[in-house]
Amino acid sequence: MNRVKEVIEKIREELFGIGIDSSRLPENIKNYILRNNEFKRDVAKLAEDIHTKKPHFIFELIQNAEDNEYKMM
Repeated sequence: MNRVKEVIEKIREELFGIGIDSSRLPENIKNYILRNNEFKRDVAKLAEDIHTKKPHFIFELIQNAEDNEYKMM
């Protein structure tokens, strides 16, 4: 049973950063971790919104394409 717990703890630390002592990390690494976590939350929210509001998303995408000004080459 101890081995199973060790594997789970390793996965939690390596994949999700759970249980890591960040007090000794440099400030730039702490900020990177914070931004990365915020990015993951934002992407998850976007994915959820896209899948729950499909028609609105598609109309918004089409509208954005129509509103865009394209440069002629």
